[in-house]
Amino acid sequence: VKDLLTVLKGNETLIGLNLSDNGVKEESCKLLCDALIENNTLAYFALYSNELALNGVRSVATMLSANKTLVTLQLQNTKLDDDGAILIAKELENTNRTLLQLDLSLNKIGDDGAAKLATALKSNNILTALSLR
Repeated sequence: VKDLLTVLKGNETLIGLNLSDNGVKEESCKLLCDALIENNTLAYFALYSNELALNGVRSVATMLSANKTLVTLQLQNTKLDDDGAILIAKELENTNRTLLQLDLSLNKIGDDGAAKLATALKSNNILTALSLR
């Protein structure tokens, strides 16, 4: 992951990054998301089937608040729960205005997380696809 970080920070052509099922955990996720805060071209980011847990999702939420190019984010099967869904929802509601597609399926999002996401969608008129199945 560390070699990838240098490339991500300075890259001006990469538009998609798929790190699905690559053993990305909380610490690596934080480093990746910190690098993507500075990236101005990435439109697609897939982290599905990694064990991000709450701190990893927190890093993704922080990245969403600053990144202005990401349009598709795939976080299926990442151990995301209500707390993680609430963090993502806050960014969708308050800050992020570029994300069009968000996949949170195959996670442990319950009623509280789903309700917060629904509330976020009331003020976010950009997101066009959300999967929670």
